[in-house]
Order: sequence, then structure tokens, then C-alpha cells
Amino acid sequence: MAATAIHSIDTQHADMVHDAQLDYYSRRLATCSSDKTVRIYTVAGGDHAFDGELSGHDGPVWEVSWAHPKFGTVLASCGYDRKAIVWRESTPGAWVAEHTIKADSSVNSVAWAPHEAGGLTLACASSDGNIRVATRSVGGAWEESEPLSDSTEGTLAVTWAPSTHLGAELAGKTTLRLATAGCDGSVRVWARTGADGAWVLDTNGLLSGHSRWVRDVAWAPATGLLANQLASCSEDGRVIVWEQRSVGGEWSPKTVRTFDAPVWRVSWSLTGGILAVTSGDPSGEAAVSLFKQTLLGDWAEVDAAEVDAAAASGEAKQAAAGSA
Repeated sequence: MAATAIHSIDTQHADMVHDAQLDYYSRRLATCSSDKTVRIYTVAGGDHAFDGELSGHDGPVWEVSWAHPKFGTVLASCGYDRKAIVWRESTPGAWVAEHTIKADSSVNSVAWAPHEAGGLTLACASSDGNIRVATRSVGGAWEESEPLSDSTEGTLAVTWAPSTHLGAELAGKTTLRLATAGCDGSVRVWARTGADGAWVLDTNGLLSGHSRWVRDVAWAPATGLLANQLASCSEDGRVIVWEQRSVGGEWSPKTVRTFDAPVWRVSWSLTGGILAVTSGDPSGEAAVSLFKQTLLGDWAEVDAAEVDAAAASGEAKQAAAGSA
């Protein structure tokens, strides 16, 4: 059974809305659209108020992502115009474009590194098959690393491993990892170690289980489970959860469900207990389904009403919002 909407907002966008994301405190909502704009709202309970519109893209805007509040009020957006833009709210309601990352094709996804990594770092996935990583220095200047050559057919999504993921600290060194969703049907896991900041394909980092474009990938929060978990979804209708139980070990796939239509987004709840899946159906409508892992390791769909009160009011809503 699909999740039930608890509140709706008329965004006043002039065209299709592609993404909607709540900030860290779930007090502000950012939306983006084919009308080339990003819109910001303050939300509280069942009420919302329009805060402003960000105009800087020259084509449809695919995705938005809020940075951790320790860095101030910062938002990233990306679009068909081959750009990712970092926006900063300089004063309440006043936004400035602080940095622009340029690619050779549509930029499809943006994701912030864990704030514990030390600096404000953004990864971008593009249809040119490259991953670009940019970091803001202490002085405020942005530095971009050499693009990672991810997939020759294009890359649709990128996600970071949490700061305490399995393998984050080895021999006194901190390793950052990210995962990507490729148009070649593969998920890739990349690792950055050492002072030079070079990125390499991780050991056993090529995950093959989909037969068509992988639309999204999401790294599960670190919950104390001695394993890394990734969720991926594809044009082939499959949703897969990948699990790695040792550093550098194999990733074991578990099919959550095979839908009768393409699956567009996957998103974990804050504690990793619930996986939200946004899929289409033969009629063209979109639906959000919620899944929870059983004690036997399988994945079962749950109704929002079946989730305990704390999760229903927090986890499930947050996960479903992240999949909008």
C-alpha cells in the first residue's frame, strides 16, 4: 500500500516540479522545476509561507540539496543547463549564488558530504559520465577536484557514505566514500584516501544487478549495524538493497521489490529503519511505498499506520519527503 499524503503545497511553479527537499530541521522546503527556478518555503505544521525564488538556471532544474546548518543556510541545485549552483542566504530572504560548477552535459544530482568530513563539500553527477567534487576552503574560495570518470553512458545520481560507515577509519586514516547510479545499469562505490585527495574505485566497488538505467542510489545512515547498506532503483522496476559486511568485501544484493514500472527515487529515514520508494505505475501516476527490513533480513512493505507513532510522525514523513 502506498503512503498517504498528509499535507500538500501549491508551489506556484509554472511547470513540472522535479524535487522537493526539507532542510535539517524540517522547517524550510526547497522545490525545483522545469520553469528554471528554485522556490523556498517556511513550513510549520499544516501551514506554509513562500520565502523566495532563486533564478540562475537556464533550463529545467532537476534536484536540490540542503547543506548542514553548521555551514549556514546553504542550498545546492542542478539542472539541464550543465550547471550546479551553490546558493547561500546572506540575510533572511536574500540569496546569492556563491559558486557554480560547470559540466559538459546535464547535471542530474547534487549531494553534500557528511558535515563531519571537515569542510563544505559537494558532489555532482552528470550525463557526461563524470562526478565533480567541490570543497569550500577556510577562506571561502571553492576548489574543484579532477572529475571522476564514472560511466561512459552517463551518471544519474550520487550519494555519500555517512561519516561513521564501515571502513571510514582505517590505520588512523579517514576515508570518504560515495556511490553513483549509472546509465549502464551499474552502481559504483568510490573511495578517497590520503592527503592527495585522489578518488579510486573501491575494492569490489562495481555493483551489477540492474538491467537498465539506475535512476537513484542512497547510502543508509550508520545505525550501529556492522555493515554498509546501499539502496538502488532502476528503469527495470527493481529496487535493490546492497549490503557489505566487511571492509572491501563483496556487496550482497537483496531485491526489495520488482515494480511494473520504472522506479525513480529511494530515500532512507533518518535512522535507516524505513526505505521510501517512489515509483510510477502503468497509468503514469507516481506513488511512494514504505519498506522495512524483517528479522529474517527480507524487506516487507508497511503502511504508515503500521509504523510506531514516533516513526510515523518523524521517520516515515522525512523519508517520503526526501523521495518527492
